[in-house]
Amino acid sequence: MDGTISEPGAVCLVFVDMNWRNIGVGIRSTWYRLYSDYLAPARMQDYRDLLREFIDHGYETHSIISFWRSLNSGSDISAGRHLILRHDIDLDCGAAKMMHDIEQQVGARSSFYFRLCTLDVDLMKQIEQSGSEASYHYEELATLIKRYRISSADEVADIVKEAQSLFAVNYRMLKEMTGLPLASVASHGDFANRAVGIPNHYLLQSQDLRDCLGIEVEAYDSKLMAPVVARLSDGLYPMWWNPISPKDVLKRGDSVVYILTHPSRWRRNIVLRFGEDVNRVVEGLKYRLPLSGRNL
Repeated sequence: MDGTISEPGAVCLVFVDMNWRNIGVGIRSTWYRLYSDYLAPARMQDYRDLLREFIDHGYETHSIISFWRSLNSGSDISAGRHLILRHDIDLDCGAAKMMHDIEQQVGARSSFYFRLCTLDVDLMKQIEQSGSEASYHYEELATLIKRYRISSADEVADIVKEAQSLFAVNYRMLKEMTGLPLASVASHGDFANRAVGIPNHYLLQSQDLRDCLGIEVEAYDSKLMAPVVARLSDGLYPMWWNPISPKDVLKRGDSVVYILTHPSRWRRNIVLRFGEDVNRVVEGLKYRLPLSGRNL
């Protein structure tokens, strides 16, 4: 036999089996999401242990801006071990404060990036005064993609200038409100960006815009990422990390490690999470509803 399936019954069995497998994967993924978001216990002690382990292995902790400036000063990055810590405050400022308190206790520095909907000016000032960094987690391109219900990358070109202007307005407002330098910024990821295949940091390809506003670096800049050997992000149960565990990185002894966390994934807040999930559903429905016309 040549290994091909020629019987109609066999084809049907394979098709049914594949469908059941897909259903099983979907159910498992949904369970992992529900458990991670609504049922998992707080893991702040795990975060404390993680930092201590890296520090005990000789890693110097950095915010995005401190590592960037060290890189630009001509320091020999390869001479030591460096841990870059970044936190995207998508939802829970209380969890962000808990992480910052832990970092103060163990002597770590990091960057915290706040969305307009998660701003906590007092906390941002506390973070900055402690030697860490607080700045802007921006999403203006996604905002306009959803507002105009743009569905393709080609259409994005029509709104880039408007999105850059909106970013500049929001950035200046935030800078005035906080009195902070906001020397680095970090792009937020939204379903709208994934829908068109263009991230929010597309806006900051313009060096003129950066220079005008005083932005030194964007968290996804290739020059910043070039020396990074391992880049990790927190994820869902049961792995909790993507693409590998920090313990695996420690075993390898990578010289420059970049860890991105989302504080809301480290403690349960059912009210905030449920509200965010409802908002996502509503935004998704609005985005996908047919339009009689689009004005750009």
